[in-house]
Amino acid sequence: MSLKDKQKKYKQLKNNTLYKENTYLHLLINTHSSLSNLFAINGIIVK
Repeated sequence: MSLKDKQKKYKQLKNNTLYKENTYLHLLINTHSSLSNLFAINGIIVK
């Protein structure tokens, strides 16, 4: 999944409060995914 796709997906989820909360919980559970997604959301490319 590209950085643009991650940002687009996050933006879509962000528009839905329930999905946003569920995504946040999911990210907390999956630490590696959480870090990757948080960096991607902030526009930082993780290599």
